[in-house]
Amino acid sequence: MSELRCYVASPFDDAPVVRRLHARLRALHVRPTSGWAEHAEGPEQLDEMPLETVRALALRNDVALAESDVVIVLPREGKGREMYGEARLAVAFGIPVLWVGPTRCLTAYRAGVERVDTIEEALARIEALAVSRARFDGVTGSRHGLEVGAASSAGEDPRAA
Repeated sequence: MSELRCYVASPFDDAPVVRRLHARLRALHVRPTSGWAEHAEGPEQLDEMPLETVRALALRNDVALAESDVVIVLPREGKGREMYGEARLAVAFGIPVLWVGPTRCLTAYRAGVERVDTIEEALARIEALAVSRARFDGVTGSRHGLEVGAASSAGEDPRAA
């Protein structure tokens, strides 16, 4: 059985909140992929870093997000500029997004985004997704475990054979 992977997009300043959420995800047997939060301390000072370092950090976050099965977005008014970009990137990659709370932008209403009011609701959805994935693991070729039947590259339904 493959482990469900979850990226948490949040303002850099909220890294301690994300680390606590990581612990709760692990308790559900979900692997957090948002490693940025494990190392974030103090204010984010990108202008003081060499450009190559900043680009490497951005690439590492993009890869972690792309390898995830679901993304939780924890927006806060006036904070988290990169978080909004990560949410939009997840939508573009076709990764399901759980948008938590009332702070919303256009991306929160796009297809593939589910809006929930609390972290508790997001965790309940993650747990349901993990159970569903465990139940159907190996039945589909879906990277996200959300499809019951996967079509072949020729566009044919493999169950029709």
